[in-house]
Amino acid sequence: MAWQRVKSPEEVKPWFLRDTAGFPLIPEMNPLPSEAIFDKISMSAFEGTPLDMALRDCGIDAFAIVGIAMEIGIEPTVRHGADLGYIPVVVKDACGFGHCDAAERSVVSLELRAMLSLRTQKQSALRLDAYKMRDSQALIPTPSRRHGPDLDHPQQGRARAVL
Repeated sequence: MAWQRVKSPEEVKPWFLRDTAGFPLIPEMNPLPSEAIFDKISMSAFEGTPLDMALRDCGIDAFAIVGIAMEIGIEPTVRHGADLGYIPVVVKDACGFGHCDAAERSVVSLELRAMLSLRTQKQSALRLDAYKMRDSQALIPTPSRRHGPDLDHPQQGRARAVL
């Protein structure tokens, strides 16, 4: 309620409902028919969705994240994912914010706790380019947790979820 600045649950309104003006993605990001789409209804993409189960079923233990608001949805998802044992990779310059200072505090807080790998779009694109993301439906390959994500071996397990 606080993030929408309302006083009661009845006043809370979803901002990105399917088939509304705020929902469409740029054409390059539209999901393929074979890709999962989960409706995110809470601060963390892991809460209230089958994301954790889907990633585990695919053998994935790392994820790359971009989004609209670092301090509202991205940081909680990164923290929750790390708590669940995933290796989050934040593409920092592909993340927006609602409040600049709050977003900067989120990034600093995550960096201090070493909860994630921060990359730029260029760094991410260089690593992901070999996968031909749209052809292989890849987001990020994931070997064992002990060694972290091996972004140079595209034959390993991968998946993409659109939230």
